[in-house]
Amino acid sequence: MALWLFERFDLSLPAAGLFFFWSSVLAAFSYPAAAWIARRIGLVKTMVYTHIPSSICLNLAAPSPNLTLAIRFSAPSMSTFHISAKITSPLTSLY
Repeated sequence: MALWLFERFDLSLPAAGLFFFWSSVLAAFSYPAAAWIARRIGLVKTMVYTHIPSSICLNLAAPSPNLTLAIRFSAPSMSTFHISAKITSPLTSLY
């Protein structure tokens, strides 16, 4: 992802670092929400319902004409519940 941002939009290293930092912060906040959603609707449904919008957004980022749209489309794929559901899935069986 970083290489694509560097090559396509000539993104600077500090700007890429800032983007990835905030994406990780948002992902960290989604962990408790993903566990809660997984307990309510199940792990498979949580994964499906969060992967589909995330994949659509990531596919829309590739043909984006400018950096702003590319970041807006790629950010949900890095910071939504689908990352959290993968990590918290073993934890939900403990509840």
